[in-house]
Amino acid sequence: FYTPILDDMGRVSFRADTLANDRGIWSEGSGSLSLVSMEGGAAPDTGGGIYNIIQNNPVMTGGGSVVFGNAMQVGPGGVTGLNNGGIWSDSSGTLSLLVREGDVAAGTAGAVYGGLSDTPFFNDSGQIAFLSALREGVGDTTADNKIGIWAGTPGALNLIARDGMTAPGTAGAVFG
Repeated sequence: FYTPILDDMGRVSFRADTLANDRGIWSEGSGSLSLVSMEGGAAPDTGGGIYNIIQNNPVMTGGGSVVFGNAMQVGPGGVTGLNNGGIWSDSSGTLSLLVREGDVAAGTAGAVYGGLSDTPFFNDSGQIAFLSALREGVGDTTADNKIGIWAGTPGALNLIARDGMTAPGTAGAVFG
């Protein structure tokens, strides 16, 4: 067992290993304890991707929805080392992909997500916030602007802050 989390209604979600040496995420968010995702299981909305080892604890909203970041195995479903990370949630009633490495990053000139945070944040309104590296040399990404924070609803994300952007409330200092 790994660190459990608790929602506002007293429902628990957690990551654990089984005696078969598989790792998964379980949640009471739907009312009773059920499996959310399992190492070696199908990664929804990826065209055949398979979850790699479940390495990250889930995040849970006050309403019982679970969100987590994870990697997929390279190979199945055309997954490569450039698109194997993702963030999934069951907030829509079924587990679905919210954002994936290799997707074009909102608010950039063609930059793509290259390293999604392991711990995204999700609220009861269905908004997500996450940190990501961008793939250097793709779009407008350079060594000086390759990390950022995005937030919004899936499909309508906004760039909040990025390396190289002027930091509000400062005398011209930039994030870095």
